[in-house]
Amino acid sequence: MTADRRAAWFVFVAAVVFFSIGAASRGLWHPDEHRIAEIARVMSLPGGDWIVPHLGGEVYTHKPPVVPWIVAIAHGPLGLDLAIAAKVPSILGGALAVLATFLIARRFFGHTAGVAAATVLATAGEFDWICRRAQYDPLLTGFTTMGMWCFVRSRFPAPDERATPWRDAILGSLCVGLGVMVKGPVALIFTAPVLIAFAVASRESKSLATPRAAAVLLVLLPAAVWLTFAGAQGGTDYASKLVIDRAAAQTGGDDSKAEPFWYYLVALPKGLLPWTFFLPAAVLAATSRRKDDERRADLFTLAWLVVPFVVMSLIPAKRDLYLLPLYPALAICVGKLAALGDERLRGAAFGVPRTIVGVLALAGGVLAIVLAALVMTGQDGAIESRVPAWTTVRGGIGWSGPILTVLAGALLAVLGWKTLRDASPARAFEHVLSGAVVGSMAFAAIVLPSADPAESPRRFYEKTAALVGDAPVVRYGVNDFAGHWTMRRAQIPYVREADAAERFLRDTPGPAFVVVERETLDRKGAPARTRIVLEERLPLDKDLLLLTRDDR
Repeated sequence: MTADRRAAWFVFVAAVVFFSIGAASRGLWHPDEHRIAEIARVMSLPGGDWIVPHLGGEVYTHKPPVVPWIVAIAHGPLGLDLAIAAKVPSILGGALAVLATFLIARRFFGHTAGVAAATVLATAGEFDWICRRAQYDPLLTGFTTMGMWCFVRSRFPAPDERATPWRDAILGSLCVGLGVMVKGPVALIFTAPVLIAFAVASRESKSLATPRAAAVLLVLLPAAVWLTFAGAQGGTDYASKLVIDRAAAQTGGDDSKAEPFWYYLVALPKGLLPWTFFLPAAVLAATSRRKDDERRADLFTLAWLVVPFVVMSLIPAKRDLYLLPLYPALAICVGKLAALGDERLRGAAFGVPRTIVGVLALAGGVLAIVLAALVMTGQDGAIESRVPAWTTVRGGIGWSGPILTVLAGALLAVLGWKTLRDASPARAFEHVLSGAVVGSMAFAAIVLPSADPAESPRRFYEKTAALVGDAPVVRYGVNDFAGHWTMRRAQIPYVREADAAERFLRDTPGPAFVVVERETLDRKGAPARTRIVLEERLPLDKDLLLLTRDDR
């Protein structure tokens, strides 16, 4: 194995380990996570349908099945706890994206830039957070970024590398095709228009007319194979709803996620933090004092950023995580700073972001030490009086949390101080990269597990399962599927109004129970003649309650 391949494998394995930190210490929080977990759980049951996904006893037509497939394999044959298995696609997708970002940045600007870009991507706030959740977008990002790497291999050949244009075209198209199998045609938005725009802008349009361009048809191959079997089993109506109806809902604006066109102008910089502070320096570095090869690489990265950003901004349905496939391009822009040297960094106005991030790291490290000291000495009463959820969070910290917080805080403070004081801008940027890794690891290993009791409904449903046994349960206003997989119920019915929950309790012989959020009771009212038998306090009035009839 060559040194380059060893480095690539090291980056991939390191990224898998990095995103796996804390995975076993945190449950599933968001309804999207419970939905993915439930689809996979049903799929992995004996006799489960692996071709046509099901949710709540009905065919699920919102997403293709690649993510549930991976979760079902990790949970069923491999035996992982479902809360851990549900995060496996995100971990693998994040690691693939980090690897491809490393390879592209290394090809463009050298090994140092490759390592820096991989680090920037892994520690960017939104990317780091989403890759630790059960979601579709990290795996989509992994496949689309690997597809872009195949294109870069073809169009930016290394001097000592044997050209394999057909292999690159085929593998790149299949990678994008797998992205389509993760989340649908949106994978094409982050790839095909970029390649066309780059070819036109770089005056290389002839590359679009080569015989290898026919390999783009392989983008459709994975979805075509699966839809052939799914259509035969679920009917043509299933394929139509999945492909046509969902695409129309997302692009037509009749989706509940509709936002104004400028939404991503705020969301993307916010999600890139702390690296947003370095974007002005990255833009200056990408537009001045460049060689021809560097200018061409910058043009490709710019096309990768701008074209999908514009297209996604024109689509009414928007969420912060929808732009996750753009984070590798942003990481390459910022990571390039590591390869510029002191002179060019000074010319790129590097001093301002360096100072801001250094002060933030120093202050954050000191604050972490102070907070840990308050917890260890029992002097955190002031926090509890101002943050209602602190009592719940405090119970999830454990004995090791404050010690790890002190160590991470001290290391972060030292790196922040070095960032401010080091005479070399290049070495200061290395300190920033190291500080970002420390901060991200502390977030995953300390903050997320500590917050789990305040965010995860798993503990409530485990108590409910022990209390109700086999008695019937209904969800009133609780539109998640956490209870299904936690209580191992094939189906927990859902009702929208208090009178429907009341009828359920009245008409069910023997003990019967209703799961409801306090916010729903405040907004819609409680079923008549009921009492609370179990309560789990969660933040933002999301407390979960278990009700039964007051005469039982």
